[in-house]
Amino acid sequence: MRSLVLVAATAAAAALACNAQAQTQAHQMQYQAVRLQMADVYKTTGCVVNAINATGWTAGQCKDATHWVPSMWDPQGNQVLPATMPNALDTYVNGINAGGELAGWYRTSGLISHALRWNATGQPAVLADSGNSTAAALDDSGNVVGLDFSGPPQAVVWHEDGTVLRLAFPTGAVNTAATAINAVGTIVGAGVFQASNGTPYTSPVIWKRLVPSRLMPDQTSGIIGADAVNGQGIVVGNDSTPNATQTPYEWKGTTTAQLPGLSGGTGAMAAALNSNLIVGSARDSTGTPFAVKWTFGKVQKLQPVTVMPRSLQDGTLATASAINANGWIAAGYLSNTAPFNRPVVLQPITTPADAE
Repeated sequence: MRSLVLVAATAAAAALACNAQAQTQAHQMQYQAVRLQMADVYKTTGCVVNAINATGWTAGQCKDATHWVPSMWDPQGNQVLPATMPNALDTYVNGINAGGELAGWYRTSGLISHALRWNATGQPAVLADSGNSTAAALDDSGNVVGLDFSGPPQAVVWHEDGTVLRLAFPTGAVNTAATAINAVGTIVGAGVFQASNGTPYTSPVIWKRLVPSRLMPDQTSGIIGADAVNGQGIVVGNDSTPNATQTPYEWKGTTTAQLPGLSGGTGAMAAALNSNLIVGSARDSTGTPFAVKWTFGKVQKLQPVTVMPRSLQDGTLATASAINANGWIAAGYLSNTAPFNRPVVLQPITTPADAE
């Protein structure tokens, strides 16, 4: 028995050492930035990248003169335009899985929204809903999570086989929304609850094996939601309470930790994570946003060593919205010379020479 205990302790120590080494490498990692192409019609209005899959394909949306349209980019940054619905005014893409399927939604002239799933050839299909829904993310099996408005707003899963599952409300919730799903089916999002005085507040929720629970059960005010979950079940989210400093959170099991912003900064937002890194954005003391990463509970600006195909010297790498298991980061760059967003992907490199 004693030998079994020693073996278990040795294995646990080795796992901790490997995790610490991986986080150290992530902390020290340098990046090259690859600009994602934009068709000429979008170059004066911009594109936003929201998701990245395991092979480096990214997805989001671009704006023409008047409307948002869906967009994808291959790992080299070449733009691919998926199809849109005939009656769509604006279309948004929030997720892409390993097979190239997309999840998102579109709105019509009546401001009615419809959740969508695109197949791997870029063809969209409306998900079964009451006529007012949005899709936030999907897993590699094609299961989509989001929000349906057929009654009280409720978190739902649209399965690949066409069936719809309305997720159970946690105790006390009057409505819910799902924002992310991981490879083992853990879902995160938020619920609206009422304080003892009747004031509503939003609190982060997790569904494990479809059973809901609150990540912050003692919360009684504010607007806090869970936005992403990794394969280990670690969750990140944000406090978006109006007139308060935006604060990012990390949840590991029953432990809640606030993530720091930049020194003297005016707020931060965590957007995504893999097993080693959390990425998002943070504002400095002047309110300027910067793309950042968190490791070991510390925040760093994401500053690429090299840029392809040309320099990012006329603005700020302002947002990081997604990260894949290989550490590729989907990000946004704000130009000083034009009021629109340029999408980029940050690819890890060991040393600056590796990018030459």
